[in-house]
Amino acid sequence: MHTCSLTTWTPILDGPEASVAWDVIESVARALEHPGEFRSREHTLADGRPGPALFLAYLAMVTGDEPLRQRSLGLIEQAVDG
Repeated sequence: MHTCSLTTWTPILDGPEASVAWDVIESVARALEHPGEFRSREHTLADGRPGPALFLAYLAMVTGDEPLRQRSLGLIEQAVDG
C-alpha cells in the first residue's frame, strides 16, 4: 500500500519579490469575489468554477483565512453540482 506524506508549505520568494507576488495573489482573489458569469459551464481548471475554487482553497489553506475558505467551499459545491 502506498502512503502519502504531507509536506509543509515553504515560500519560494522573500523580501520585495514576495511582496509583489502577494499583491498579485490578493488582486486575483479580489477579482474572484465577484466573478460574474464564468466563461464556461465545463468542469475544467481553465474554465468554469473548479479553477477559482482550487485557487481560493489553496490560498485559504496558506493564509488560514476562514471567510476565504468558506468562499472556496461554495465554489467547490457549485462546481460539483454543475
